[in-house]
Amino acid sequence: GEKATEPPARLEDTEGLDLEIKMLSQNLSPLDRSNGNSIDERFSRFEAMVNELGPDVIATQEGGKEWVGKLKDLKEYGFCGISSYGKRSMGGLWNAILYKKERFVLMDEGDFWVGEDIKSASIAAGAMDKRICSWIELFDRYTGESIVVASSQLDHACETVRQTQLGQ
Repeated sequence: GEKATEPPARLEDTEGLDLEIKMLSQNLSPLDRSNGNSIDERFSRFEAMVNELGPDVIATQEGGKEWVGKLKDLKEYGFCGISSYGKRSMGGLWNAILYKKERFVLMDEGDFWVGEDIKSASIAAGAMDKRICSWIELFDRYTGESIVVASSQLDHACETVRQTQLGQ
């Protein structure tokens, strides 16, 4: 996303606006299945849910490259996050975060790996795959406050690895 250098002014008139932040967390699953549960079909259901619930912020997990383009097509939302394999990779998985551009201004964003080296695409000892945590700092135009949102998915196979990843 495009970052602001300083927070904008808070909206003067917030009467009638819902000041509560609505958040949605969704594991997308990168697998494309032909049993009525393809990525296209799941995206259609996901988009309907987003339209119905109207979340201000959406934290996703396990979005593959097919999901990235679809998420970026949600024009009402800004998109942040990178692949678990690194910035230039279209492989791996994203834990992308989306935010309503009308309400929020992106102040900062970043990513770190929950592996041996948090600064590079690394894997934790005993883990099944590389895992990443994407985070953003948003300025809320409605309240004049900032929030930080993080999205990650820990190892699915080993409790000991998950505990190690949480300790980072």
